[in-house]
Amino acid sequence: MTLSGFEHVWFFLFLFVVLGLVGLYIVVQLARRKRMLRFANMELLESVAPKRPSRWRHLATILLVLSLVLFTIAMAGAHP
Repeated sequence: MTLSGFEHVWFFLFLFVVLGLVGLYIVVQLARRKRMLRFANMELLESVAPKRPSRWRHLATILLVLSLVLFTIAMAGAHP
């Protein structure tokens, strides 16, 4: 299917918004990690925090991004 197969092709511009949100999430996660290491007492941090955070914490964000992409495609409206 090509872009010409959609009724409102300009709705695909919302994918740039989704990409911006993904980029912002990555920047926030990197800044969070830096900030945590800068102000944390490493001995205390090792005793209370897990060594590696679970990857499941990103599941909500992945599902949100997927739903926004699917919603954008639905708004573009494939025509027969």
